[in-house]
Amino acid sequence: MDRDEAREAVVAAFEELGLLDHVEDHDHSVMTCYRCHTKLEPWESEQWFVAVDGLKEAAARVVEDGSIQFHPARWKQVYLDWLANLKDWCISRQLWWGHRIPMYYCDECGWEDASVDEIEVCPACGAPVRQDDDVLDTWFSSQLWPFATMGWTEEGMDAPQMRTAYPTQVLSTARDIMGLWVARMVMASMYCCDNTIPFEDVIIHP
Repeated sequence: MDRDEAREAVVAAFEELGLLDHVEDHDHSVMTCYRCHTKLEPWESEQWFVAVDGLKEAAARVVEDGSIQFHPARWKQVYLDWLANLKDWCISRQLWWGHRIPMYYCDECGWEDASVDEIEVCPACGAPVRQDDDVLDTWFSSQLWPFATMGWTEEGMDAPQMRTAYPTQVLSTARDIMGLWVARMVMASMYCCDNTIPFEDVIIHP
């Protein structure tokens, strides 16, 4: 049953048991889906998170020491403040599109593991496995752009383009995604690419 039917069923059950005191209307804010306008309600669920403590310190350090510079310079402090207040990052999304989280599960024996290669059969018991239904946050995928486009996914830091053209020199972007994208590109590059920055100069335009 849907939420409205469930509410009526709960009231009916309480009334049948003689536990219902009264019913009254309340005016309050109700969130709705911006696409279909369905009413939304909080629902606790398991999610994937990235622990950011070690990542954000490295991303702050390369800006503080001048390895990465912002233009205009005033955006440097905005970047550092955003990192200082960054909490662990929820990277899983319940959507129909996006990069699926590469986690596989066997319901038969309980085996589970992450894999860059697609897995169809459980290596422990031979039963079929299922991949996690969630997809990655758009910004998680986007943060990989500076090096994922240069052969890193196949050859790592030994990829020819990585050796000759990484880090890049200039990133020009808007201020509203400085935290969502710029900071996360720096964190990802420092973690995945042997403490290498993804770019040297960041131009922030209105």
